[in-house]
Amino acid sequence: MTEGVEIIIRKKPAVSLGSLGDSVKKGSKFIGILIVVLALGFGAYKFLPGLTSLVAGFGGEPFTFTITASATEKYFEGGIKDITFVETSASDSIKVSSPTTAKLLLYDGEDFTEKTSFYITPADSIRLSFEYLDGGGSVLVLQNGQKIFSDIGLSIKGAQLKYEDIKEFEETRKVTQEGSGKVSRREESKQIVEVTATPEATKGGNLSIVSYEVTDDNANVKTWVENGWLYAKYVAPETPEETGNATA
Repeated sequence: MTEGVEIIIRKKPAVSLGSLGDSVKKGSKFIGILIVVLALGFGAYKFLPGLTSLVAGFGGEPFTFTITASATEKYFEGGIKDITFVETSASDSIKVSSPTTAKLLLYDGEDFTEKTSFYITPADSIRLSFEYLDGGGSVLVLQNGQKIFSDIGLSIKGAQLKYEDIKEFEETRKVTQEGSGKVSRREESKQIVEVTATPEATKGGNLSIVSYEVTDDNANVKTWVENGWLYAKYVAPETPEETGNATA
């Protein structure tokens, strides 16, 4: 008896023109997308420096600052001074800080009476000598070693040299103002803060015009004071090529 043999014949599906066209379309679409992506990638790489600069431009440069306001105070100190000898023998010298008029007064036992006056300058040296003997005295005044007054008498019990010595001083007054700020890399300049640092006269004198000095902690920022305000702007750092050209 003959065993049965089963023969299976598989039929290859036919490819229709419609499905073939769909495959071609899908492949073309994929290739097109790939080309666009590659093109965009190349363009982004090409323009990356410009894009980076644009993004950085919207950033800022932070900094802290110190404003030092300085002024010179001119003031005067001094007043009326004197050297006085009564019923004793003595001598003393004076020098003055500014031109003035000195007065010589003689004492008669009750009051001092002005006898003479003379003009003296800081270059002069004035010496008053008084000798008291036997109830009376003698007076001698020298200016730079030259006699400018002398007198003797029993009624002279003392002598006094009175003068005004005013000395001029100049001292610097400083005050600081500190703070922080931020400046855009795309701005020409920026008004940061009003300057309130104001030196004051501490000796009742007169102050000169105030000058300002500004320091900050960012090398890429320039700061200055103008019309009572602190301004700042971004300063691009030097490239190695620029530095090399500057030192060549």
